[in-house]
Amino acid sequence: MSQTPNEMITVEEFAELKNMTRSTVINMICNGIYVGRKVENEWYIERSEINGGSPSKSNNTVTIQSNGTSNEVVVTDIRMPFISMVIFMIKWVIAVIPALIILFCISLIFTAVLGVSIRGIIG
Repeated sequence: MSQTPNEMITVEEFAELKNMTRSTVINMICNGIYVGRKVENEWYIERSEINGGSPSKSNNTVTIQSNGTSNEVVVTDIRMPFISMVIFMIKWVIAVIPALIILFCISLIFTAVLGVSIRGIIG
């Protein structure tokens, strides 16, 4: 059995506190109603969900599924304020600039090599 992640409790404990079944809580995590995750073969839910008494106010919903050997993360929804999205897109565009410069240099070299090869064949 793995160690409980910080600020989290097991789904069983949460279900008992909320008078729910384990499967209902897991379904609510998968649907983004509560914030939780699966570590190895055990489901955990954030401790703050107990005190809130209502579904999570999380902006992101992430479901983690485990096949026993590795974890696969499935992002089902991202809610982001407009300004944050604009800033993210500007950062993404700035990050793309070095990649475009590298691709331009590679294509320039390829064109030069191809030109020399064709000139050598034609004479």
